[in-house]
Amino acid sequence: MTRRSPMVVFLVATLLLVGSLIGVSATVASRFFQTAILERESQQVHDLVGSLLGDADDLAPRLAPEMLDRQLQHLLALEDILRINVFGHDLRLIWSSEPDRIGRKARREAPLRTALGGELAPVLRPFAGAPAPDWSATDLVMEFYVPIWGENGDPVAAMGVYRDATHVKAMLARGQRLVWLTAGTVGLLLILTVTGLHGLLLRRHRAALASLSALDEEHRRLVQLEKMSALGKMVADIAHQVNSPLVGVVNKAQLAQRYADDPERVACYLRDIESAGRHCADFVRRLLELSRVSRFEVEPVVLEQIVQEAVQLVRQSHRTPVNLHATPDLDAVMLAGDPILLRHAIFNLLRNAQVFSPPEGHVDVRLEGQPGKLTLEVEDQGPGVAPEDRERIFQPFVTTLAEGSGLGLAVVHTVATLHGGVVEVGQGTAGGALFRLVLPASDSEQKEVGHARPGTDRR
Repeated sequence: MTRRSPMVVFLVATLLLVGSLIGVSATVASRFFQTAILERESQQVHDLVGSLLGDADDLAPRLAPEMLDRQLQHLLALEDILRINVFGHDLRLIWSSEPDRIGRKARREAPLRTALGGELAPVLRPFAGAPAPDWSATDLVMEFYVPIWGENGDPVAAMGVYRDATHVKAMLARGQRLVWLTAGTVGLLLILTVTGLHGLLLRRHRAALASLSALDEEHRRLVQLEKMSALGKMVADIAHQVNSPLVGVVNKAQLAQRYADDPERVACYLRDIESAGRHCADFVRRLLELSRVSRFEVEPVVLEQIVQEAVQLVRQSHRTPVNLHATPDLDAVMLAGDPILLRHAIFNLLRNAQVFSPPEGHVDVRLEGQPGKLTLEVEDQGPGVAPEDRERIFQPFVTTLAEGSGLGLAVVHTVATLHGGVVEVGQGTAGGALFRLVLPASDSEQKEVGHARPGTDRR
């Protein structure tokens, strides 16, 4: 099936809608115009009858045959008057310009009753459905029923006047043509206006799409450049971290060769070489741990249990007290995650807080459950994190410690992202650093949500 363009569909819909509106509007306007013309012509006949029959002193002479013969002859003398009938309330002819019709009952009762009720009643086609007289054609005659008023202001009779409708119908035809021409012109202008606006909007829409496409392409290019820049920086940091001890290894090896006859000094140099080698091996091990973070196994996890295990590990390895405060009944709140990675990330947060807290200080750990999420806060009593450093401290190799690797908080950030959560840092109540880890929670009934991702084996 051929797919039509939006422009064609819009034009067709616009033509149909505007055509319907113009047709209805023109039809209504034509009806109003026709009604106005007929009312005007009826009023003219009414005024003529009133002027001819309004001079008698009482009703009887006014409706006498002699009076009607004399007065209505003036009306019959008009070129467009074809026949005159006068009807009584019994709907029978009491006078006619064709005397043989007197006494007959009216063939068209509805407009006659309207006139006897005091209103004007024009009939556009009086001979429709009936044989026309010899002097008329069906389409060129109109009949007007007008009331004849009595002394008390009530209609006492009604007059039906047949007129040649040639000029009236010509006027109606010209008026209707003018109405339809005006409606068609307005419709055409409306279609052109709407089409122009649609074309303008369509062009702007296409231009906006082109701009968005260009921006998207530029964004991808910038992201790629940023990735390459970050990769280059990481490679430079790794090279610096590895090169520094290697330079020391080379220097110590050269000194050991120079003083080969001094075993004690050579042993000292070898111990330094061994220490530098262990430093490099530890650094490489940490890099491997960071690379394995991107691969994880999902299973139902109770975060409160993970936090308690991490707190116990930290308490065993450092003297700084760790205070744990947890919202009650969190043992029923589950989340889908990797328990080993979560434990490692929480341990890094706690270890980081212990390192920066003074010997007499302590670390506060708060675990709270909220609808749809779990929040872990770790607050220390150290110097805190400067506002300008709060975004960059989660980047790899960024550290303020002389012996730090700068990978601990990077691991925390990566683990949070993998679990659909966030980690952020702010200022605690005591002026130290406050780390907040927010993770999405699952329903307690969803205990079979986890399954290993393809190719995510942990080594």
